[in-house]
Amino acid sequence: MTMTTTDRYLKFVEKVTMDAELEQKLSAIEPGSSAQILELAAANGFIFTPEELQQSSHEAKIMVHQDYGELSEEELELVAGGGIASWVLHKVRQAVDWIDNKVNGKPK
Repeated sequence: MTMTTTDRYLKFVEKVTMDAELEQKLSAIEPGSSAQILELAAANGFIFTPEELQQSSHEAKIMVHQDYGELSEEELELVAGGGIASWVLHKVRQAVDWIDNKVNGKPK
């Protein structure tokens, strides 16, 4: 099965959330600097065209907000109790928003 561009983008986002050094490098990039984001992604094995980056960041943002909306009572308990799955989900959602804002030139 072939990964879609958005799937590859989400793998990049996941890597950003799990790699403090990569997150720090991304933090140093000014919003709207897609070329620098593309270079950073490529240096970590994620190749995108500028159009793919913009499209994927937009699609990923829509996906995580549709799929995960508000947290259920059970998910809130997991987060409160330190549930790793909910923590990772929360971090990925934050990263998707954060990177989408950088791609589209919106300050955090």
